[in-house]
Amino acid sequence: MKKLFLPALLALALTACKPHPSMTEESSVIVFAGSGFSLEPGPGWIPVGMKKLSQPLKQSILEPALTARGATIQVAVLGDRTTEAAVLAQVNAAFEADGQAVRDSLTQGDFQADSGVRGKFFRYSRHSEHVPDRIINHLTQYIVQSAGGRWISIGAMTDTLEHANEVDAMIRRTLRDVLPNSPTPKPTS
Repeated sequence: MKKLFLPALLALALTACKPHPSMTEESSVIVFAGSGFSLEPGPGWIPVGMKKLSQPLKQSILEPALTARGATIQVAVLGDRTTEAAVLAQVNAAFEADGQAVRDSLTQGDFQADSGVRGKFFRYSRHSEHVPDRIINHLTQYIVQSAGGRWISIGAMTDTLEHANEVDAMIRRTLRDVLPNSPTPKPTS
């Protein structure tokens, strides 16, 4: 079974990634290749390529990631032929394995985007490895299933709780299903 990406990689993405090569100008709608979903993050968000960063990971990190002033959004495939219970077990196992997770900060529940996309969300705070009383970031994950049955995690790592709430509002407002491209029928003569 595939494991979830480590939250620390999201923080690393802030400094280790170069702009995504297909993005030459800011785009209003970002489609995460292979996910079946898009976001419209607004100004200030920079698409970044994740290929080099995600190579050692077992699950698929989808292009591009987004970064902006103290926040990173990264999309990962959790599985194609699995159950919701198995996916949620992966998310809970990742939380339990995160040595920097503040145990009593976990909140979870259902969410629905304005577009009608439904899923589960999980949010928790993370503390400094050396100073347990110091919160360093907040991780929110949105677990959704595409029309094709693929389970996706949209992970948002932010530096403050206020920023986590801003990113949450943007995701709930702009998360949309992306219909797969269908081949153009050839004219018959």
